[in-house]
Amino acid sequence: VSQKVNKLDGVERIYEVTGEYDIVMVSHGTNIESINKVIEDIRKIQGVEKTNTIIVLRTI
Repeated sequence: VSQKVNKLDGVERIYEVTGEYDIVMVSHGTNIESINKVIEDIRKIQGVEKTNTIIVLRTI
């Protein structure tokens, strides 16, 4: 799954992690439509059971 996610347009970084989720992916979008497109593409990948989206509001 992580290799397929990594090939998608809009994916900047991908990490395999421990815990509740197996993968953390970083992406930048210019608008909500571009973010939704990446999420929709990820959800279409066989083996993806669920996603959790966190949007960064600001960097400190």
